[in-house]
Amino acid sequence: MDRPTTSHLAAAKRILRYVKGTMTYGILLPSKCKENVKGLYGFTVVDWGGDKTNRKSTVGSVVALSSCEAEYIAASMGACQAI
Repeated sequence: MDRPTTSHLAAAKRILRYVKGTMTYGILLPSKCKENVKGLYGFTVVDWGGDKTNRKSTVGSVVALSSCEAEYIAASMGACQAI
């Protein structure tokens, strides 16, 4: 966002074309799982200190001061998306 170039615009267009092409896709949740597992599981990815420039968290737009805080942010964002 600081210094966008034409390659950034091309990447954004490619992502939007992909999303547009997959609008009709869905997730099939069978009524009975093979392993009798009940529930829906979700996973999140935490990348604390992943920004090589300023070593800030790349989870959302919030700056995490510790790995524990970064994991909490990712878990809460995952729960919000699941709801």
